[in-house]
Amino acid sequence: MARDGVNAEIVPFLYAHPNDHMLVVHQRVGHPIMGQMVRYAKVIRLNKKMREMLNHKTLADIISGIGNPLFGLIGKEQWYRKGYDIDFGINIEYTKEFDALFDQVSQRYAACVVRNAPYLNWRYSASPLYKVTTLMLRRNKNLCGYLIYYYEESDVVQIKDVFYENDDVARHLMGALITKMRTQRVCTISVGLLNSNPFIEILRFFGFSQRAETSSVIVYPNPSFEYAKIIKDAKNWFMMVGDRDV
Repeated sequence: MARDGVNAEIVPFLYAHPNDHMLVVHQRVGHPIMGQMVRYAKVIRLNKKMREMLNHKTLADIISGIGNPLFGLIGKEQWYRKGYDIDFGINIEYTKEFDALFDQVSQRYAACVVRNAPYLNWRYSASPLYKVTTLMLRRNKNLCGYLIYYYEESDVVQIKDVFYENDDVARHLMGALITKMRTQRVCTISVGLLNSNPFIEILRFFGFSQRAETSSVIVYPNPSFEYAKIIKDAKNWFMMVGDRDV
C-alpha cells in the first residue's frame, strides 16, 4: 500500500482526497486530516434558477430575459477586459511556456503539485474523462496565467485548475471566463479548492459563495522527511480540485 512506500522512504509523503467512508480507514491507520476541500459557485444567468423557483418555463425565461442583461451590467467582470491577450483552447498541447510559468509562480508556495507541461498534458489533454478548455492570458506574448475548465452540464462549468503570476492576472482570468460563459448561456460556474487557497479571495471578489459540501484532505509524510511539518499545514498549500489523486 502507499503507506508502506512512505514508511520505506520510497516516496516522502502521500496525500489523498477520500470520501467519508475511506476517511475513517485513513484515520484508523494514522493518516491525519490536513484541510478541507470546499466548493464555491456563482450564478451568472438566471434561467435555470428561475425555472426551478417558478416551475413555469415561459415565465421564467421572460424574467431571465430581463434580469440577465442587468446581471451582466453590474458584474465586476466588466472592469477586467483590457491589458492582456486572451486565448481559449480546447484540449491543447501544453508547451514550454507552461514550464516557465510554473517555475516562476511555484516559488510563492511552500507546497504545490507540479504543473509543468508534461504533467498538464497527462492530467488534462490525455484525460479520457472529460474535454477541457484552457483560458490563457498573455502580456507581450508571455504567458502570465491560465485557467482550466470543463462543462459538467451544458449550463454548468467546473474550474479544474488555475495558475497565475499575481492577483491582477487572476482577476482578469475570472473576468474573461465569466464574460465568455455569459455568451455561451452557462448559468453556473463552480470550483473546488482547498479551504486555505488564496484564490478564494478572488472568487469572493467576483461574488462567488461557498456551498455546503466539503471533503477532507489527508497527508501522511515520513517522519524523517525534512518538509513534513510544512506539508501537514494547509496554509502552505496551493491546491485545486485538479490536484485530486483520481
